[in-house]
Amino acid sequence: MNRLSAILRLALCALMLAIFWSCERPELWVSSDQFKQVELAPDWSQASGEPGGMTAFFFRSDGNYYRHTTADVRLTTLGLPRGDYQGVVFSYSPEEYGHMVFTGLEKAHTAAIRLKPLEVQPPSDGQLYKPDAVVCYQPESIDIDTLGSMTIVTGTDGDYIPYDDRDSYNDHLVIQRFTCTPKSPLTELRILIYVTGINNLYDIKGTVEGLADGYRLIDAVPTSETCVLQTGRWEIRTLNDNAGYIMTTLPIFGTPDSHLMRLNLQFLLRDEETTLRYSFDLGSYVTVIESNHELRVTLGTDFPDHPDLPYVEPKGSAGFGVNVVPWGEGSDADIDM
Repeated sequence: MNRLSAILRLALCALMLAIFWSCERPELWVSSDQFKQVELAPDWSQASGEPGGMTAFFFRSDGNYYRHTTADVRLTTLGLPRGDYQGVVFSYSPEEYGHMVFTGLEKAHTAAIRLKPLEVQPPSDGQLYKPDAVVCYQPESIDIDTLGSMTIVTGTDGDYIPYDDRDSYNDHLVIQRFTCTPKSPLTELRILIYVTGINNLYDIKGTVEGLADGYRLIDAVPTSETCVLQTGRWEIRTLNDNAGYIMTTLPIFGTPDSHLMRLNLQFLLRDEETTLRYSFDLGSYVTVIESNHELRVTLGTDFPDHPDLPYVEPKGSAGFGVNVVPWGEGSDADIDM
């Protein structure tokens, strides 16, 4: 009986061995990492300067998004799941800007920069801007570029690598490098106005209506919503005949629709009591200088409705208010826009 049992065991073992050797035995593979190695190498040569940090947002086609903020602004390595993406790179991080807020960063089509409204909206009598208008801070310097449509691929062996090669996983990676050239989305708006009776001027306040309140990151265009920006300091240049020019500049997003732009000015004369207000629709007076990313508004000597300031007795010592700085003296021919 024991002998028969031993024979049956041997026969069973032989059958199992035959079955084992007859089966196909594929090589054992293991899954690779979910995230793929990506290099990002911006070229800051067209930027306002090389920043001390940068942020990249990657928007995947399935609705997920990934953020990468780093101090390595020339070359940085990060991990992304494979898929189709749209991306954008900008200087510094959203948290480092005080007068702009980044909104809609969960989706490519909503990602934008918006200007913050002034914490205290200045009072308006309907002259410097409409009562229901929103007065915002001027935009801060920033450099931006999109990465376009990207596809993050897997390694040379797909999502899996041979088990025996598991220690050399990095050798199986396809490292993709993406480049971009961030530059400023801002345009400089320069306003030059001829004024008679300029020696009677003490101070100027101004606003510009119809300017974009932000910038869409992926579409690389200004927002369609508008806001009001206050002008900063004005430079004054006196001519020999009690006439002269006032000039100011302010940064704006892109090139707005000039027919929506309106300039509102409030002149305080040197008696520090008399106030004069002027408003100008700028549609036909805007010149676009594409090469310099500049808009020029010139209301010169041929402008029929230029400000004309009446004579008033000065109050106290001669000088200008906080919003006016001397520009020197000269002739009309010296005014260079």
